[in-house]
Amino acid sequence: MTTTQEAKEAQSPEAVVDNLKDKETPAKPSKTKDEQIVDRLMGYAEDPLDAIPFIKAIFYGDVGTGKTTAACKSPDPCLWAIERGQSSLLNDAEVLKNVKKVFRYVSVNQVEQFADQFKKGAFPEFKTIIIDTFSELQDDALTNRIVQQHGLDPIEHDKYRPEGGDYQANTEHMRRIASAFKDVQANVIFVCHDKDETNEKTKFVTKRPSPTVKVAKVLNQYADLIVYFWSLTDDKEVEHFYARTRKKETERGLIIAKSRIGTLPTVVENFNFNMALKAKDELIAEAKKAMGKK
Repeated sequence: MTTTQEAKEAQSPEAVVDNLKDKETPAKPSKTKDEQIVDRLMGYAEDPLDAIPFIKAIFYGDVGTGKTTAACKSPDPCLWAIERGQSSLLNDAEVLKNVKKVFRYVSVNQVEQFADQFKKGAFPEFKTIIIDTFSELQDDALTNRIVQQHGLDPIEHDKYRPEGGDYQANTEHMRRIASAFKDVQANVIFVCHDKDETNEKTKFVTKRPSPTVKVAKVLNQYADLIVYFWSLTDDKEVEHFYARTRKKETERGLIIAKSRIGTLPTVVENFNFNMALKAKDELIAEAKKAMGKK
């Protein structure tokens, strides 16, 4: 018997079958470039009911209307205290206990770095990011821009007065910051001051978040929830805090608000962010039940 024959006879039955399969099965043709692109795009497709249940929100209103407290009643929050407003948390022991960390604000770049590192997987202990306030963050970014331009050209560029190019650059800068936080896998709450815009001809007043018109428009597009906060004092000198989740039009003006959560009430007393999350979870659960999904 030849050596080759001995080797064939020494093979196990399984090995012989595998050898036959290798000879009989033709090589699978590689996918075309278009097919690879389609496969990659389909990797981003998901069932709408399986979407990650994070909420991007804008809380705005006058000073002392409960915005920060409402924001901090959220899952595992970290607070960027741009205006050093964390002292308001001392009035609510429950909130003070809930807030894991308050970040000491130093610069706009610091906040941008946080967003970048968060998207890379850092800070997994936080499920909610609170920027308090985004209005002050924009003002600080504009001031930095003016000082920088003055340093480059002290004669032509005033140290205290912004010019057209400064506003344009600031708008793009803040748009990018808002976009960076839109993409993080966490709840994000942009706390803002309020602003009244009056049409000089009609005297129609629009109450909206205070960032510049273009920046506010970008924030509004990103947000799932825009909540307006205000307070009223009753006859017994007790202050009551309210929040509006949908816009209100009157003959004299418009209050900007928005909710993509259909079951969330329009006006809520003592509103907080956890209420919005609960309403969204209930909405998803009802939809799954109606579609026979678990």
